[in-house]
This record gives sequence, C-alpha cells and structure tokens, in this order.
Amino acid sequence: MVEVIYREKPPNKLTEEQKEKKRKRSSIYEINHRNLLAEYKRGEIDKETFEANHRQQWDDFVAWCIKEGIYEEVTPEQQLAEEEANLQGSLDAVNNLRTELGKKKLKIVEE
Repeated sequence: MVEVIYREKPPNKLTEEQKEKKRKRSSIYEINHRNLLAEYKRGEIDKETFEANHRQQWDDFVAWCIKEGIYEEVTPEQQLAEEEANLQGSLDAVNNLRTELGKKKLKIVEE
C-alpha cells in the first residue's frame, strides 16, 4: 500500500518566518548531530545507540517541520501523477533520440 509521504516545500512557498525558523532549527539539528557523532567517535556510545539516536533526531526534526508547515503532505495520488509525468518526460526524450536514429518510437501501454 502506498503511503502518504512528506517532503520539504520549495523555499518560494515558505514565509520569511518559516524560513528563519527552519534555519534556526536546522542549525540546532546539525549541532546535535555533530555532538552525537563526536560521542560515537570517542567510543562513548556504540554504533546501535548512535544509529538509534540519529534516527530519533531526524524523526523529531521532520515532525517539527511538518508541524510548522515547512514540509508538505504528498498523497499517493500526487506521487503517482508526478511519477507518470516523469515517465512521460523520459519517454519523450527516448523517442526523440530514437527518431533521430531512425528507430520506431516506444509507447506506454496501460494494462
């Protein structure tokens, strides 16, 4: 089953306030990550703890971005439309090359 995903909004869709909040929160995330990595490199935590804590830091950052409207929901229908558009663009490029080489065009057939 295809799930709803979240992705970062383009900068031109963010307000100045959102951009500033994101800059600050990203800096905090980076500092926390560097500190965690330093702990791991010094042998203060093992690999599993490092990975679990890193995942948690990232998940917390993404959850904050969603709450602040910096990330947007992408429904399965939107994902499909984007992938189909990408596929069509690729097919057009391939067919342009095939035409130049005197080959038959390809087409997508829905089953």
